[in-house]
Amino acid sequence: MRTSKRSCAFASSSSVSAVGEVLDGYLSAGPDSAPIVRNLRRRMGPTARGGERKVRLNDYCKLPHHLRMFELENSGAHRVVHGSVFSPRGSAVLPGRTEAYHAALHDFVPYEVHPAREPASAGAAFWFRRRDKRGERLRMPDWIDVAAKEALLLQPKERRTRAPFPEVTLDDLKQAAKEMDRVLEDDPR
Repeated sequence: MRTSKRSCAFASSSSVSAVGEVLDGYLSAGPDSAPIVRNLRRRMGPTARGGERKVRLNDYCKLPHHLRMFELENSGAHRVVHGSVFSPRGSAVLPGRTEAYHAALHDFVPYEVHPAREPASAGAAFWFRRRDKRGERLRMPDWIDVAAKEALLLQPKERRTRAPFPEVTLDDLKQAAKEMDRVLEDDPR
C-alpha cells in the first residue's frame, strides 16, 4: 500500500478551506498542479500560511466591488469563514488580469540566490551587540588570512532537491501497530 495525498478536482466552487489544504500540501489539485501550487505559494509569501491567508481574504472582501475579480457566494456574508466559497465575476476594470494571473502561475519562480559574503580579512576589527545589549569587539587573527585562501566560498543552491519518500507497505504498518501495542501494553490510559 502506498501512502499518498488526498486528491480533488479543484474547481471554482471549492471552498477557502480547500484552497488552504492545497497550499499547505495536504490536498492535491490535480496530477500536474505541483509546479503551479509551488509558484503560487512562492508568490504569496507569508500570506500563504493559514491565519494570514484568512486575514488577507477578509481585507480583499473590503475592496470596492468593481476592483474585485471574485465575489463571496453568500452575498450577505461580510467575513470569510471556514466553508466560504468565492466565485469568479467579470470586471471591466483591469482587462487582461486573468491572463496576467495565469501567466504568473505558470512562469517559473526562481529561488532567491543571495550572494556569499567575502571572508573577514586578517587583522580586521569587528564589533557586535549581544542579547544583553552589551557591545563586544574582536579582531580577526593573522592566521585567518591563510585559512580563507584555502577555503572555497559556499554558493547557495539554485534549486532544492529532496530524496523521495520511502515506500510504506501494509506489512510495515501492521508491524508498526504491533510494536505500538507492545509498548503501550502496560499504559493505564
